[in-house]
Amino acid sequence: MSQTAHYTILGPIDAEIIFVSTKKSILFVRMEIKTPMKKSESNKLDKLWREKVKERDEHKCRVCGSTSYVNAHHVVGRRNHQVRWILDNGIALCSGCHTFKTRSAHQDPQWFINWWESTYPERTKKVSELKNRLDKPDYDKLLEYLTFL
Repeated sequence: MSQTAHYTILGPIDAEIIFVSTKKSILFVRMEIKTPMKKSESNKLDKLWREKVKERDEHKCRVCGSTSYVNAHHVVGRRNHQVRWILDNGIALCSGCHTFKTRSAHQDPQWFINWWESTYPERTKKVSELKNRLDKPDYDKLLEYLTFL
C-alpha cells in the first residue's frame, strides 16, 4: 500500500515522492529525466554550488569561525550526483577544518559526520532522504535552482 505526494525538492524541481506505509517513510524519488549532463555543465554547477554554499555560510568556517581560505565541502561525496549540487549537502570550512587539521572533514570523517549530524539535524535528514534517489539530475533545473537562490 503506497501513497503518492508531490513536493518541490530543489526550488523549481517538481519531484514525485512515493511513500510506503511502514516505519521507513520514503521509498524513492522520481523526477523527469532529460539528457545526460555534459562535463562543462557539471563544472558550471560546481562553481555555482561553491559560491552559494560560501555565501549562505557568510564566508566563514562553520566549525571554527575562520574567514581565511574558506572552501565549500560536500558532506556526502561529489560522486553522489543525487545530492552533489544540493546546498544542504554543503558546508563552508577553512582549509584546516576541511583538510589539514587532525580533526578535519578529510582527516577524521567520522568525527566530522558526528559533528555535522548534531549541528545540522534538519540538513542531515534532508540529504539522507535525497541521496538514494533513482533518477538522474537535470542540468537546466539545477542551474535555475542555483542561479535564483
